[in-house]
Amino acid sequence: MLQGEWAMNWLGRVTGVAMQLGLSIGLTAAVLVGGGIWLGRWLDKRYGSEPIATVTLLLTGLVVSQVAVFRLAAEAYQELSTDADRTWSMRSAGRSLGLALRWLALIALPGCLGLFIGLQLTKHFGAPLWVTMGLVLGLSIAGFIIAGRLADKGGQK
Repeated sequence: MLQGEWAMNWLGRVTGVAMQLGLSIGLTAAVLVGGGIWLGRWLDKRYGSEPIATVTLLLTGLVVSQVAVFRLAAEAYQELSTDADRTWSMRSAGRSLGLALRWLALIALPGCLGLFIGLQLTKHFGAPLWVTMGLVLGLSIAGFIIAGRLADKGGQK
């Protein structure tokens, strides 16, 4: 392959990965943070816990989006480091979005479960709101650890 042709192929590959990464990062951050705010406001209105659910889900969305962005960037780095000729496609963008959604499910859902349980305890038994925050934090950390271990096992295949 000629040097000019190689450079054009490499530039096309880098551009494709950059577009995929930018699209994935933007969508991931917008969905996770925006969804956290929306769901938190809805839960706060429903249970009268303002601003506990909004702040908790906003912070959860920020953490999950940062983890997902890191994983997406690591995947893009691996893709650029290999010599395989890969081009950007909707399928690869879909895989990246799927990765972000798996991380969301593994990290945010346990936190949301903790939020729901904590708000129910506060509403029905008068438990202090720090119990809710503790449940959210504890279950989010547990989900994060589980997601990390599953990612490590997936990388060892």
